[in-house]
Amino acid sequence: MNTKFFTTISIVLLLAGCAGGTANPIFNSSVKKAYIYAPGEADTLGLPAKFSKATGEIRYCASGMVQLVQQRKNEALAGIAEACGGEDKYGIIDELQADATGKFMGVDVKCNGNAGRAIYFKCKGTKPKPTGYDK
Repeated sequence: MNTKFFTTISIVLLLAGCAGGTANPIFNSSVKKAYIYAPGEADTLGLPAKFSKATGEIRYCASGMVQLVQQRKNEALAGIAEACGGEDKYGIIDELQADATGKFMGVDVKCNGNAGRAIYFKCKGTKPKPTGYDK
């Protein structure tokens, strides 16, 4: 085998390793839908008291190019607005580091390293139907 073959294989393997990262727009994951808590579920999160008033959360990956991170955050905020019935129908409680996954071609993908973020929010007015279990 010649050097050109090994060089080509090395480059292909290197690119394949980089392809899964969120810096590559082709392999970039999208934000999942907002998760709406069942009554009392927010109290079971083990977070400070201010989170007990949360209607739900939405998670996204905050790694990769700045433009892509901002796009995912904007997609997350749009998801909150959709869940609450409009952009003026919610308030953000806080944003924390969290385990997060996104969707890529219908498959859940995990964020790289500590890049997962969760935005905790409270809907103003009518609370949407819970996503998870009922207590």
